[in-house]
Amino acid sequence: MEDAALPATGGPAMRRGGNRVRWALVADRSPLLREGLRLYLETLGWRVVAGGTMDEGLALLARGHLALFDRGTPGPLVPDLIVMGETGPERREACGPWPTAFDRLAAMRGAVRPVLLSIAAANRDLTVRARDRGFEAIHIDMPPLNLEELLLGCVRRIERGEVRG
Repeated sequence: MEDAALPATGGPAMRRGGNRVRWALVADRSPLLREGLRLYLETLGWRVVAGGTMDEGLALLARGHLALFDRGTPGPLVPDLIVMGETGPERREACGPWPTAFDRLAAMRGAVRPVLLSIAAANRDLTVRARDRGFEAIHIDMPPLNLEELLLGCVRRIERGEVRG
């Protein structure tokens, strides 16, 4: 879990148009992609936890909850938005052993479920399972992307002078 990130504990994060703190969970095995998504959502005023898997993200939410509970904030931290890319185990095992991450989120949220945004082609079956559990699930069929390799390749081409300027 060394690449996982807990949210900053500075001033209150407010979503534009309201004073309720909004939480997002970003799960992707690529540290570059998940940190980029985390930073972007934070610029929109969201609090974000980012982990390599959904279970890792849920564990970070639980740790964040304990820190906030110590400051007097009741109840579990439950994301309003889940952005899930390539994560590995969740794809193959439908979010892990019983109870699944989706089942645990559903139990924490009650009738209101987080919105799930799936950004990996391999997550189509997870999107269906999430919908079956009452989540609003949006699936974008993106092919696998090695963002780190792509960026590094661009940087190396520029450094070698292989681009016209």
